[in-house]
Amino acid sequence: MSKSTNNDFVEKLKYDLSKPKDRFEIHNPLYDSKKEVNTSQEAIKEANLVGSSRFQYITPEGKVYQIGKNKNDERWYQIERNPKYLNEKNYTLSLVDIQKSIDRKNLQSIRDNEKLRAALKEADPETNIKMAKADILSFRKIQDIGAQKAAAEIMAKNANTYPDYKKEIIKTSPETLRKIVEIASIKKSKSQFVAQKSQNNNNKKTSHSENTIESDEIFTASEPEKNPVLPPDLEKEYTKVGNKYYAENGSSFEDKGNRIETQSNEERVTSSMILIAKARGWNEIKVSGSESFKKEAWIEANSKGMHVKGYIPQRQDKEELSKRTGKMDYKRDGNQEEPESKSDTHSKKMAKTWATKDPQEAARIYPELANATALAVAIDKRAEADGLNPAQRAVVAARTKQNIINSIEKGNLPRMKIREEVEITTNRNEKELVR
Repeated sequence: MSKSTNNDFVEKLKYDLSKPKDRFEIHNPLYDSKKEVNTSQEAIKEANLVGSSRFQYITPEGKVYQIGKNKNDERWYQIERNPKYLNEKNYTLSLVDIQKSIDRKNLQSIRDNEKLRAALKEADPETNIKMAKADILSFRKIQDIGAQKAAAEIMAKNANTYPDYKKEIIKTSPETLRKIVEIASIKKSKSQFVAQKSQNNNNKKTSHSENTIESDEIFTASEPEKNPVLPPDLEKEYTKVGNKYYAENGSSFEDKGNRIETQSNEERVTSSMILIAKARGWNEIKVSGSESFKKEAWIEANSKGMHVKGYIPQRQDKEELSKRTGKMDYKRDGNQEEPESKSDTHSKKMAKTWATKDPQEAARIYPELANATALAVAIDKRAEADGLNPAQRAVVAARTKQNIINSIEKGNLPRMKIREEVEITTNRNEKELVR
């Protein structure tokens, strides 16, 4: 690629970012204010809101045209006054044709940028960033769905090819990102833009399984019911696009209610997913995916008192956990072993009693286990009310027992929550509150 072509591209981007684009301006007579919008559709909407039958179309060169509605056909046109008879209106070019011209110009600009950038063997990050900014400005001006799809596919391809381009869109215009993801109906384009695809420098074939954290509670409340999608301290770090959340560096995870997925192995993403799980009350979780992801998830979750299935920790994992928590020792079988206090010993004794005795007998020995017994009974009744057969109820009962044992051993005695739980009506028409 010649130096002149490179300079041409840089100059084009500089020109695109410095010059005004086609725009529409609506005057609000009530507040004597003006509002600029990108497309004719947006202009008509704003005009209807303020009760106006006209607005202005402004070209990149600054030329202003009046746009008005023809009462005869209720369509919008460019208005030109008759020099001899100022009260006489001539409806000339239709607003539909004006917008088509705007669509063509801006789609062509995005296509030209793609070709010019592809012709460059290398480009500094700033060039990719400027291209993203220029394409965002052009994309916002496009109204036709077909033109939007064509532009979205190009921008999706660019985003997958040039990381700086993608980061800039995520950073500066999440609404454009959202629209591109929604519009790019071709599955390949969607996956190109959204997925974090790792590439092997040696062209080796690798599998890209999802890294997943999911609730392993017996009955997990639906996510929107009580918990926000993101804990408040994470809201500023991520940009929401549909069910996906993007960090500034392009890494992301997807929220599927009782399951959170990512293709990233970044520790910060894993830590964020664990924070969300903790905020939703997932004390029992199951992890799957790459070894590095499961390792970090296990360490983070255990540091927050959560029980993890799906990963067997190594000695170095336990040592790292001890550094994060300040706890010194671990048993060889993988269970945490802290310097035992009297309360720790008491908790373990209660857990052992509840595991080996009949629940009623365990509650008689340790009255504080009454809630654990009541919870187990309530969950069994809910399973029965939900239509589970005896074999299925046995599986639920076994998982319930193990989860309760884990909670007791950690010193977290189960509690029955009042007024926030699902009601089950027994044969006696009595209502019991259960999770």
